[in-house]
Amino acid sequence: MVSRQSRQERTRHLALRAAELFAERGYTSTSMADVAAAAGASKETLYAYFGNKAGLLRAALTILIHPQQDGSEPTASSSNSPADAQDELTLFLTSLVGRLMQPSYLALARIVVGEVPRDPSLGDLFRSAVAEPAIRAAAAVVERDDRSFVGVVDSEAAGRLLIGSVLTYVLLDGLLRSPADVVLPGDEVIARLVTTFRQTRDFQGG
Repeated sequence: MVSRQSRQERTRHLALRAAELFAERGYTSTSMADVAAAAGASKETLYAYFGNKAGLLRAALTILIHPQQDGSEPTASSSNSPADAQDELTLFLTSLVGRLMQPSYLALARIVVGEVPRDPSLGDLFRSAVAEPAIRAAAAVVERDDRSFVGVVDSEAAGRLLIGSVLTYVLLDGLLRSPADVVLPGDEVIARLVTTFRQTRDFQGG
């Protein structure tokens, strides 16, 4: 009997091998048979693990952006001081932008953007696999910040605003550049974004 850890490792291996092929050949041009051959698996195994090719793409996106596969949200900080809240928001954004701008993810994101006009379901898949979990995680961090800072009426909206602050970097310095020219925002840039975000909430809350 295959252990849970072994199955997770196998799932990760298959999904990341598929991500490589999707990036090399395109989503439409890559078949389940191609992935099976490249990963040293059978098509039956792929269908058993992922259901179909869309499920395989979903798994690849999820593993790249949300490596915690247990579905847990970030744990709450043990301290409620403003300084700790600032640090937690900064660490959250730094980690997120690093994952969003890794070459393997950017390659898949470009594929999704290119394929959506022909297959709109990929847009729905992207939202549920990447965008919605990221917004929920951001909202959770913002809610914890509320305990030591200024409360907001809509934590989801605040979470979207927080994530939106780094998406211009992902788009302009990631997706719209060649892989060799991708430029991640530095730690000081992320820190300034968080400071501005929190100051804006303070002003609006006051």
